[in-house]
Order: sequence, then C-alpha cells, then structure tokens
Amino acid sequence: MIKKINNRSLSIMIFSLYFSWLLAVPFEGQVLYAFGNKYELNVSLMVFGSIAVHFIGLISSGFFIKSENNARTFMLFSIVFVIIGNSVFFFSPSFFWYASLVITSFLAGGSVAAWGFFYKKFTPYNERLKTAADVLIYSNILMITLNMTAIHLSPEIGLVFAQILLAMALFFVFKLPVGARTDKKSHLQLVKSTSSSKPLISLCVFIFLLTINSGLMYHVINPAFVHLKSIVSWYWAVPYIIAIYIIRNLPARINRTYLLFIAIAMVGLAFLFFMILDHSAPSYFLVNTLMLG
Repeated sequence: MIKKINNRSLSIMIFSLYFSWLLAVPFEGQVLYAFGNKYELNVSLMVFGSIAVHFIGLISSGFFIKSENNARTFMLFSIVFVIIGNSVFFFSPSFFWYASLVITSFLAGGSVAAWGFFYKKFTPYNERLKTAADVLIYSNILMITLNMTAIHLSPEIGLVFAQILLAMALFFVFKLPVGARTDKKSHLQLVKSTSSSKPLISLCVFIFLLTINSGLMYHVINPAFVHLKSIVSWYWAVPYIIAIYIIRNLPARINRTYLLFIAIAMVGLAFLFFMILDHSAPSYFLVNTLMLG
C-alpha cells in the first residue's frame, strides 16, 4: 500500500507527523506543560528557549544542508535523536530535560528547512499553496489529539502517542526517493508560472499574523479561561484550521489580500469582546473564533 502513495503525499505525511510533535511538545506544547503541571515545574523558560533554538536551527541549516541527500540524512538523524531525547520526560525533571529540549528543538528547525527540498521538488509550483495548507491542517489536528491525550489522560500517554507519530514519520522518510525526477507537468509549471506565488505569499503573511495571535492566546486569553479546560484543550486551534482550509480552497481569482484586512478586523473585535465580556464558555467561543485560534 505504501508504494502507491505518491511523493507529494509522502512529503505531506512526513511533515504533518513530525510537526505535530513540535507543536505538542517544545513549541508551546501542552504535552510539555502537562509534565510541568505534574511536577509543579514552571516550564515557560524552557519553552522560550526551545522556540529560540528552533529558529536558530531553521536559519542556520542552510550552511550544512545543501542537497536532497543531506536533507534526507539530516531528517533521519533528527527524528531518531528526537525519539531518544523524548524518553527523558518519562523520568523526574533534571538537567537532561533542558538539554533534550535544546538539542531536539535545534534539530527540528533544521528538519523543517530540510523538508523544503522535497516540498519544492514534489509539489507543482501552482499547487504549493495547497500543500502548505495541508501540512498545517493535518499537523494541527494531530496536535489537538496529542494535547487532549496529555491533558485528559496523562502526559506520559500523550508522549507515547507522539513517539508513535515520530516513528511513523521516520518510516516514511526512509521511503523518500532521493534523486527522483519530477514529472514534466511539474517542471513546465515551475518554468511557466509567474503569478502563482502570490497566494502562497498571502498564506505566509496570514500565518505570520495568526502566529502572533497564537502567542497572545497562549499567554493572555487561554489563561483567563483556564477553568474551561475541557473546551480550551481542543477548540483553541479549530478556528485556525478552518481559516487555513478556507484559504486553501478559495478560487485563484479571489484576491486573498482582503482576507488579511478581515483577519486584522477580527483580531481587534476579539480584544474588544475579551475586555467587555465575562469569562464564560460562550465568551470563549466568540473571542477564540474571532482570534482565529
């Protein structure tokens, strides 16, 4: 069955599986916070350090990942090390927690950059918006599942689930064909297309805006609704997923720039309602929906 999966789908599966761990553990991940709550440990500084190191890995990877072969090898090494590094969280907090987060976050940044080789190669130029949207949607759905498992069952079970997803990602990376040629259609689209990058740029700007929103959700809004844990644990990312899905499926003739203005207006309304409404469940649904998660 695996042999029937095309290379584009394979690359989407790899990123979604790997990125779901990144979102659920080091990148403001609720699995990590669940471990912190269990041991009454403040992990905020650990999370900040993980995010900083992740971006260092993302930026610096261009100096040592220069080919598909390098990219695939780095991804294999990274996933194996992450699986091993995650095992320290099954034990009491120690220096190894910090060391593991720093190293795995750096490797994760490099892996995201390495995946870009296969993203460009296996996705036709005018389909890259859809691939970018797909990996964000799938990884966030998996992240919600990991978060809910860690919060409502136990952080250990959530981490075991994350380890399984990483093992699946490792398996699919082995299946990545290094040196495989893109089909003629993809090559022609790459050469001829001059305007199809605009939707992708719009998506990137939109994601940048939502990333700022996510930081505000983590540190301002979600803490105010902490008493609604059963709702917050899953709904906070749902509007984000829906927004990305809508952008993914909009006809090319629609100017996506207007969506940015709409999103900014929605954020303004979200803060307004957050200040004037109470902290009930309906208020949370309204504020979080306007914030787009």
